[in-house]
Amino acid sequence: MGSAVLIEAIHAIRDFSVAKEKEAVPVRTSDAFGNLVFNDEVQQARLPKLVYHALRRTMTHGEPLDPSAADAVAKAMKEWAVEHGATHYTHWFQPLTGITAEKHDSFLQLTNEGKAVAEFSGKELIKGEPDASSFPSGGMRSTFEARGYTAWDPTSPPWLLYSGGAVTLVIPTAFVSWTGEALDKKTPLLRSMEAVSKQAVRVLKLFGSTAERVFATCGPEQEYFLIDRNFYFARPDSRLQGQSLYEARRNMGRELAREAPAEADIVISLPDSGTPAAVGFAEASGIPYSEGLIKSRYITRTFIQPNQRLRNIGIKLKFNPLREILEGKRVVLVDDSIVRGTTSRKIVEELRRAGTKAVHFRVSSPPIQWPCFMGIDIASRSELIASGRSVEEVERLIGADTLKYLSKAGLFRAVKNVSGFCMACFDGDYPVPVPVQLEMDKLALETVAR
Repeated sequence: MGSAVLIEAIHAIRDFSVAKEKEAVPVRTSDAFGNLVFNDEVQQARLPKLVYHALRRTMTHGEPLDPSAADAVAKAMKEWAVEHGATHYTHWFQPLTGITAEKHDSFLQLTNEGKAVAEFSGKELIKGEPDASSFPSGGMRSTFEARGYTAWDPTSPPWLLYSGGAVTLVIPTAFVSWTGEALDKKTPLLRSMEAVSKQAVRVLKLFGSTAERVFATCGPEQEYFLIDRNFYFARPDSRLQGQSLYEARRNMGRELAREAPAEADIVISLPDSGTPAAVGFAEASGIPYSEGLIKSRYITRTFIQPNQRLRNIGIKLKFNPLREILEGKRVVLVDDSIVRGTTSRKIVEELRRAGTKAVHFRVSSPPIQWPCFMGIDIASRSELIASGRSVEEVERLIGADTLKYLSKAGLFRAVKNVSGFCMACFDGDYPVPVPVQLEMDKLALETVAR
């Protein structure tokens, strides 16, 4: 008996198909594509005009679907499915098990006269109630707490599944617990898309757009070369705009040594991004280069941490000064940029504790005074240490004996080919108009309003 059931199950899996017939039937692909989907074309043909527009508003604007409109949609969907031979419908969802799941019901309902009629209501279309007893609760719970609900996702059109001679109407749904927790992989996606839409519309309105909703299909694409971002993140052996990134950074150090010389015993870098410029500074100044800071390879970028406490912890773990190299020395410390000043201030403190006689801070870029709205993680001008402050004020804040930046002209001389690069973070001249009052909360797209 068991073997017969197993064989039958194997045959059912083998015969599983979304095609109605196995035999080759001459048909154009363009005609066959989507012909088993309750798509926009079918909806327009079968739904009353007012109901169709109500459904479209639900799909495009997220408006609730009126119960009477839901009944009309369910009736049209049922009639379309029955015409194709469907006898059952299923709410189809993607639970956290990593596979799909289905809850099947029949269109057929028994009447008092003992007859069967095909029925399908808006309530049955919109919501189902599969078992969610496997959802963890951490302890004892009442029976009703094990309930899970499937909710129709109107942005995904239903379709017909042909399998083993039977036809089933498949309704894509989300799956949540009775308290609203996501029990599937689709609900977080839908909530994320809603959060992205909300925040994107907020930004678009600052540009005068009248958009009411934004549909996220993929991540935003960086369209501009951001000179500090590319030179900060890219590999030293990269080539940008036909030139070696390492050589461009070293040239910045050379220009910096000419513009802002210092009396010092050694040149050190804030590794790794400041190393090529420090080498260039040493070459042009004649001051020997040495490794004075050892960087941990297990701590990631600190300036993108979400709060100051985490940034401070990261810096302390990330860089270790070499006392035997630094003690009693006048030091030129070269970095590629100063953003918030968190790293710079902490590094200067560590160098002082290591016994340095003087710390001359040199930066191989102009002061960053404007936020980037096109890719780098800076929320507002108020977070930038150089914004609204003189070089002397920043010097006092980070605790260095002297502080000098590379000028914009020096940067141009070092990079040589500057066409196509964006300098907005240095001068506020954005490649597209950006309202001055635009203050992006960097966590805005990670927050879902409840």
